Amino acid sequence: MKKILVLLFAFLMVVLVCTCSKEQPRALNVDFSYSAVNENYTAPSAIRITNATVGADYFLWTFEGASPTSSNNKSPGTIHYAYPGSYTISLAAWNNSERKESSQVIQIDAEMTLDFEIVFTNNDTLPSIVQCINKSSGASSYTWSFEGATPAVQTVQQPETVVYTFGEQHEIVLTAANGRISRSISKTIRFKPELVALFDIIPNEECYDYQVPFIAKLKNSSISAAAFLWQCSGGTFSNNSDREPLLYIDNPGTYTVNLQASNSKDSKNATQSIVISPNTNLYYFQELKFGIVRAGAAVGYAFSSKSRAVLNEEELTTTDGQTIDLVFLGINANFDMCRFLSPDSSAFYSLYPIVNVQKTAVINKSETGSPNLSIADFDNMENDLPLQPLAIAAHDSGRAFFSKDEGQRVVLFETEDGRKGAVKVIDFVSDGDNSFLLCDIKIQKQPL
Repeated sequence: MKKILVLLFAFLMVVLVCTCSKEQPRALNVDFSYSAVNENYTAPSAIRITNATVGADYFLWTFEGASPTSSNNKSPGTIHYAYPGSYTISLAAWNNSERKESSQVIQIDAEMTLDFEIVFTNNDTLPSIVQCINKSSGASSYTWSFEGATPAVQTVQQPETVVYTFGEQHEIVLTAANGRISRSISKTIRFKPELVALFDIIPNEECYDYQVPFIAKLKNSSISAAAFLWQCSGGTFSNNSDREPLLYIDNPGTYTVNLQASNSKDSKNATQSIVISPNTNLYYFQELKFGIVRAGAAVGYAFSSKSRAVLNEEELTTTDGQTIDLVFLGINANFDMCRFLSPDSSAFYSLYPIVNVQKTAVINKSETGSPNLSIADFDNMENDLPLQPLAIAAHDSGRAFFSKDEGQRVVLFETEDGRKGAVKVIDFVSDGDNSFLLCDIKIQKQPL
């Protein structure tokens, strides 16, 4: 009996050992994740695969649209997508007793490029209607910001037209996104201001006194204009559709000059009136300063009716000598020896050597004989009739001196081309080396 029990115990131990040594099946869980190298999901893109599966001995990966297309490695590493799109990554994993599968969809983005074109549907003059044409790609959503426009914001791929009514320039900003990233691009839109008609009448050099025959350039300062039409009843134009034509008026009177400026959107008018006087054939220059010799650089002593001024020595370097009508010689600030000279005598008296000069006859002391013009005659002279009969060239006394002690006087002169004139000496102003005579001059425009 004892022997039977021993054998039975031995059998049970063998069964127990065999039962304990048999392998238990493992729990299988299939899982994985992926991430983009450098966080770049834009094609071409490298994707890193991380296997989180447990309980599997065997693996089969399928990579739709990628390179490689499949793998049986537990850790396949990095795969590559060359083109944008939605792709499925699948993993089948198993052991000796179980098999499971898992799949995920990965989105590979197209390269996102941003660009748009600005189109003026009428023109770039305010108010203006603008259309933006979207040339972007690779985005799934768009936001437009139109500074200063109506409407100011749109969230569509192709925006509607917008209207601008003010401002010379504004920013247009396009923000595009693909679900992961967003980018922006901006452009500046510039407008021409609202149409304005504007001009000035600029008389020719010889017509500054607004006497007939009158010629003037019409200086056009209009804004945002593309076409012009000039009108002046009684006047004529070199071309009445030019931007800046010449205006001609041959008869005295009051004239109205009208400019119509226009563009494809609008037209505006500007008007100016001018009074043109009869031709007196007389230029009148007032309060001219003729410096003594030492004032040649600061004040000047050479008179030019063409320049309508007394020129200093620096100005003489760039002036045609033929335009110099008269030169003053003042020996000192006491004005005890003064005379007006012909321009061709300036070098002889150690004044600035004027080149290409003309000869002018001068009568410094007309009170001593004929011809004669009194101060009252000068003041009352409204045209050149008092000058016409004076035989100035025949009585040239340019070498005669006058002085401050002799007081106010009229000096007569006649240019080489026959224009006659008179200088009224108003005052002798002592200011050291800058001393000068204060004078008025009347001179014929044209010789008769």
